[in-house]
Amino acid sequence: MILPNMSYQEIATHLSSDMDEALAFSKKIKFARYRSEAIKLKRYPLFFKPVGFTSSQHNKWFIFPHVRNRADLVSIPFYVGCTFTKYNRLCLFIQMDLEGENSSLKFIFTNRFFERYADRKGITGSLTQEEIVYSFIKELGQLGLRNMENKDPLHAILFYETGMALGHYDSVDRNLVVFHSYVSVLNGPNDLKKMHHDWLLFRSVFN
Repeated sequence: MILPNMSYQEIATHLSSDMDEALAFSKKIKFARYRSEAIKLKRYPLFFKPVGFTSSQHNKWFIFPHVRNRADLVSIPFYVGCTFTKYNRLCLFIQMDLEGENSSLKFIFTNRFFERYADRKGITGSLTQEEIVYSFIKELGQLGLRNMENKDPLHAILFYETGMALGHYDSVDRNLVVFHSYVSVLNGPNDLKKMHHDWLLFRSVFN
């Protein structure tokens, strides 16, 4: 259970441990039906309705099956994440293995991040907080993380195809990055646009 006075680092530690229950729950999901539906529809990307799960610690997890291309039909991929409330607004915890990283990274996207995301995407007021979170997750495909040196705390930028999440590494847990802001590739500053462009070129070389 997430308590109001918990720090982001404490929340991430708690949820990392609690995640095993969500992963165990995911093994009970019949993903074959998603594969059958995807084969019938023949259109990608395809996102299915997230499956909710409440752990014994009263945390609200979701399993988000999706198919981005035909290769995903071999084994339906899915995101596992947890939404929680801080300052009466929804936040997101998600853990990922990124290429080039030695260990799993824990990401927290704060309420301020989602406020900026909704505003810059023009969806403020048209979607619920939960729908805004899922809208963001749908955009996550290939990811790249760049550290910004000579900053304290150490800043980080998470790149993906249509945008950038701006945040910082936790001072205690260096595998945790907390994101507070969002910039799209359309309305971001020129230096960030260039970094995003360079990242896409880098990704294309190694695909």
